[in-house]
Formats: sequence, C-alpha cells, structure tokens
Amino acid sequence: MKNINWQKVVTREFSFLWASYTAEAYRVMQKLTGTTLKFNLFYTEGRTLTIYRDPKDVAKSYRLIEKLTKSNPQKALENMDNFENYFEEGINLFKKITNSTNNKNQIAKMLLEFDKTFVKIISYYLFVVFLGYAGDSPANKRFISLNKTQFERIRMSTMDADFHIFLPKAFSKFNNKLKNNALFMTRDELIGALNKKVVSWPKVKHRKKNALIIVKDSKEKEIQSSKIIFTLKKELSHLRFNKHAKIIKGAVAYKGLIKGRVIKISKKSEYNLISKGDILVISMTKPDIIPYLKKVKGIITNDGGALSHASILSRELKIPCIVGTMYATDILNSGDLVVLDANTGIIKKL
Repeated sequence: MKNINWQKVVTREFSFLWASYTAEAYRVMQKLTGTTLKFNLFYTEGRTLTIYRDPKDVAKSYRLIEKLTKSNPQKALENMDNFENYFEEGINLFKKITNSTNNKNQIAKMLLEFDKTFVKIISYYLFVVFLGYAGDSPANKRFISLNKTQFERIRMSTMDADFHIFLPKAFSKFNNKLKNNALFMTRDELIGALNKKVVSWPKVKHRKKNALIIVKDSKEKEIQSSKIIFTLKKELSHLRFNKHAKIIKGAVAYKGLIKGRVIKISKKSEYNLISKGDILVISMTKPDIIPYLKKVKGIITNDGGALSHASILSRELKIPCIVGTMYATDILNSGDLVVLDANTGIIKKL
C-alpha cells in the first residue's frame, strides 16, 4: 500500500485502550451509522494519545454524513438517539456490574454485554463528533440547527472521560489486576482475560511507556515496541512545521481581539494552573474544564471546527476563540505573549 498522507488531528489525555476500542468501533460504524474512517494512526505515550488521519479518508466520511443528513435525516437523528439510549444502557450495566455479588461466570457474561454496548456507544458518539466537524456543509448545518439541543447535549457528553473510569472499574470486578492495567490493554486482551486466556503482562507494561496502532483500509496492526520509533519516522516523515513560527492560523469560533499570556494545558491535573486573564492553549476542550474557562480571556485549540466542543463553549461564554490550528500546542508555551485575533483567525507570537 502506498504511503498515507497522515495529518495530526489531536493530542489528548486518552489511553491505549481507547485507541483499541475506537479501532473496533470504526469497523462496525459504517453499518451502524452510515459513515466511518478506514485509516487511523494511534500513538500513545503513557496516558497521552495522539491521533493522525488521512485527509482523503476524513473528507469521504464527511461526504457520507452530508449525504445522510440531506437524503435521510431521520437516520441521522436515529444515530443521535441511539447514542443516548446506548449510553444510558452502558451506565446501567456499569452500576449492575460494580454492585454485583454474583460469581465470576455471571460477571463475565455481564462484562461481555458491557463491552459490546461500549463499542456501539463509541460508534454513535463518533458520528456526532464528525457531524460537528462537517457542520459547515448546508445539509449538516440545517440538520444541526433543527436538532441543536440534542446535538449540543451529546457534544457536551462526558462519555469519553467516563470510558476511562468505567472500563477499568467494571473489569476489575472479574480480576482486580485489570484495574490498573486495563487502560494499557487491547479490547481483545480484555475479552480474552474473561475467557482465561494468557495475557502478556510484560507487553502491557511496555505500553505504559509508549505504543503504536496503525489502521490501513480497516486492517489494524500494533507495532512491536522495538520498531515504534522507526515506524513513526517512516510514516510521518512528510510532516513539517516550524516550532519557532510567529504566526499561527486557525478557524474563528467566537470573534474578538485580545492580547495576553499563554497557559498551555496538556492534562486534567494542570487545570488548577489556569489563572484569571490567561489565554488557554490546549489540544481540545472537554466538559470537565468548563469551571476553569470562566477565568480565561481567550482560547486556542489544535482540534475542532465550528461545532466542536470549544466552539460551542466559547460562544456560550463569549470568549474569543480560534480552533483547528493543528500545532498551537507544539509552538506556544506557557508564558508566551500573544495577540489572538479571532476576527481573522490569526495568532501572533510577540
């Protein structure tokens, strides 16, 4: 297969297990929702996940969503309904498992159902995320406008954060060793553990340092640890950006012109570093950062489009915001003085 034009999408505080479940969700997503992605590169360092995608694959996915909202908006609405229904089902299963006093065989059966439910949850969730990213097209914009309340409710969902709490805690009811290791296992390894298959714990331990999954044409491959760096250099050799750039461009989410100091946040434990008057630079925002956003006077993200989480929040809170810069967190550092021109979508490093 020819080289893929991988482009960085996002770096965020997510796990190897999320990458594994997401790869599985993409395999069933086309049938469930009407769209999917067939090319993904997931690289983890500890609890930090960086995702790269093929722009042509992404564009195709967005076209399929637009076709759906234009010709069969009822199906698109069903996708959103299904997310909320399955998420509620997942929460109920989680409570049932964690409160269970049943034997291991009964718990294993419940965990298998829990696992299948979460694959569906992620599939429908990703549909809504991509719908937002493709929200500039007329058909998608009209659909979102007609279903704004439900769309924004889902985009504000904590599902992706909950995943990292629910899965380890639920599977630890079967085997307590999974509590601290589940986030560095594949989905197949977790299911295998329920069937008493041998888990390579040294391999799991190494993933706590770094790991790499590459999906090409829906075929998934985990790269062995000794070849990760070599493979990354080979796959991403075409990527170039200037770490010393003075100008960064993105898309306007909420207009405004401000000057201030950067606070760069890479994980939840750093939220308390945010001070009043800071310009927040972050890969992407999540619902748990909302209380801290009231302190900032500007937001800059790598990820996102007009209907991303950060865009929605910035408009609600009336905070000047530029999204979709791709490399802002690689170029800007805490303490940098910048001018954020959210009228033109340009950030100037002074």
